[in-house]
Amino acid sequence: MVEIKQLYILTAIIGFLIAGCMNQSSSIEIQKQIILINLKCNPSMNSKECNDKSYENEKDIQIFRNAFEKAETMSGDIDYGAEYILQLTYKDKTIKEYHLSLGTSRNSTGLLVDLINTNQGYEIPKKEANKLRDLIGN
Repeated sequence: MVEIKQLYILTAIIGFLIAGCMNQSSSIEIQKQIILINLKCNPSMNSKECNDKSYENEKDIQIFRNAFEKAETMSGDIDYGAEYILQLTYKDKTIKEYHLSLGTSRNSTGLLVDLINTNQGYEIPKKEANKLRDLIGN
């Protein structure tokens, strides 16, 4: 009797772990330590000249992290153009990629889209989007 209860509990735990891992692959991964952020510019989507950039400084990485933490999941389909491909490299050497769009208007929010699931967008609040614009030079 005890073994059956333990088996049910173990099955439930494994189910939650699998669901959690599947959920993480299509969400903003900020729990892991980011050591490098690369931005690859998409010149056709930028209204002014842009360059690829890299950020290794903890202060700069924290600006991105804050924007990700405050980003809210969007509902419904999204139609967007990607200004940048944002690549996060973590301490464990794994890499995660997103599309990042900020625009130049300081009255606009930003958009982050997971490349594993381009139907899911995350809206970056204006304040955080402006901090990213300042850092990137938009």
